[in-house]
Amino acid sequence: MSTWIEKTYPSKRIKSEFTKLLLSPTVDAGGRNVYKNILQVKPLDIIFHIDQDKNELIGYSMATSCAKKIEIGCYDYYEVFLDNFIAFDKPISIDKVLSEPSNQEALCKIKESKQETFMQKRNGKFMIKQGGYLTRCSDELKSILVGREIIELLGAEIDIEYNKRYSEGAEKIVIHKKRERNIKLIQDAKFKFKQENNGRLFCECCGFDFFETYGFLGEDFIEGHHKVPISTLSSEHNSTIEDIILLCSNCHRMVHREPNIDITKVKQVIVHKRNY
Repeated sequence: MSTWIEKTYPSKRIKSEFTKLLLSPTVDAGGRNVYKNILQVKPLDIIFHIDQDKNELIGYSMATSCAKKIEIGCYDYYEVFLDNFIAFDKPISIDKVLSEPSNQEALCKIKESKQETFMQKRNGKFMIKQGGYLTRCSDELKSILVGREIIELLGAEIDIEYNKRYSEGAEKIVIHKKRERNIKLIQDAKFKFKQENNGRLFCECCGFDFFETYGFLGEDFIEGHHKVPISTLSSEHNSTIEDIILLCSNCHRMVHREPNIDITKVKQVIVHKRNY
């Protein structure tokens, strides 16, 4: 399965086409085969959609066909049918992604690797380029677009001090997804867990693996649960990786249904239900 980025102006297309159909001429006005990428799209490939009217990444679809040549008026076009469009809760500003200082090193490496992308670099700045209707989206670029840490998405070797302490517990922090917490702590806990489990991430309570079930959608997804609720921490508290347990969304919600519930109790409930 490959991942692609479609970059188009919805205002210049039939409203019902965008996110439901890839459509391009077979050649450009000069007779050049600049749209050949569409011929490489296969069913189940993922297509990210950039609304170029707003320069926003709005969501993604799944290809359900290979490219087929059709005639519109007196011209030949290629079309690929799409389905299962999923819109992001909040569109991602491409301009912001390309100008974000923490992304520059990774973007430069992508540029140096000669990958064909929807972006270009001019006068020392990355920006969306004209042309390139459909381009491949490498794992590195895909990860930047969804906002992962640069060091993680480049697949670099990370030398983590597992006894490292992380500042948490300030008054702005409360339990679960409501307020700010130390994201790096969860990322390092996930990285260590993958090292110890042959690269897999799965729920430590029920064993659920998001990647096995959802494929691309579930890649590297798991939730981090603080054994000691953040709401009980002082502003001077320093958490460690050992304070974190990795849970699927269901187990995480069940754990939070009772204050300070022991994970062992939840595991016992699961085992009991499976046996009976």
